[in-house]
Amino acid sequence: SIHVMKTADEKGGVLDYFTYSAMINGLCKEGKADEAASVLNGMVKGGHTPNAHVYNALINGFVGASKIEDAIRLYHEMEKTHCSPTVVTYNTLMNGLCKAERFGEAYDLVRKMLEKGLQPDVITISILIKGLCSGHKEDMAFNLWNQGITKGLKPDVQMHNI
Repeated sequence: SIHVMKTADEKGGVLDYFTYSAMINGLCKEGKADEAASVLNGMVKGGHTPNAHVYNALINGFVGASKIEDAIRLYHEMEKTHCSPTVVTYNTLMNGLCKAERFGEAYDLVRKMLEKGLQPDVITISILIKGLCSGHKEDMAFNLWNQGITKGLKPDVQMHNI
């Protein structure tokens, strides 16, 4: 993909938004988040503004590579560019934070979601409960489960299997 960008640049070609987006998604799926970040930088330099889908792909790539600080940095960059994080953005970050046993920060993201008018979904709660159980915080997980039920959350098969 870096080769594609260089070739396009050398030949005076211009890559469009969809080409950049496809390269970023593909690189992240291959576990090449750092290379995908370079493509994102090229995208911005090329005058294209990344949308939430592009940011989410790269955030997920960083989380998958256990680079949570890079994922958080990208989330803040996303906000600075006035690209609104989605429930997927928050869920992905919470997943990474829970894997790193940074539960307080994961809960802070739930508060930010609510402040922005986004509602946590079954996936959000499942991520938190699974993370808490993995971190041996079963009491907190059980309390979260009960809070979700009280607020009308309908557990799915995934939640029951945690």
